[in-house]
Amino acid sequence: MRTRRVEVGSKEEIIEYTHNLGGIVRCLVGHGEEDENGKFIPTPSQNYEVYELTEAAYEELMAANTETGKPKGTFRKEDLWAFVDGTRETRLARAQQVKNGR
Repeated sequence: MRTRRVEVGSKEEIIEYTHNLGGIVRCLVGHGEEDENGKFIPTPSQNYEVYELTEAAYEELMAANTETGKPKGTFRKEDLWAFVDGTRETRLARAQQVKNGR
């Protein structure tokens, strides 16, 4: 047996997303680095994070946003980050509760 060397990139990017018109958006987040041309290069052999937006989250994503000028029924890749960050915060809070025995 040996110790595995793990490389983690300092940047993250939404590598892929799919939109099912039935009310589901799935996105895949990976880590890596940015090359000299600004292109994201994923770290090889990594575990990607998968996020699925359904029900209320999907409705919120597809709602109009007067601040950004986004019309109802559309979204941009950048709009997905708020949901990724919110899901991460929820996961961390749940993990902390488990750690604290609640």
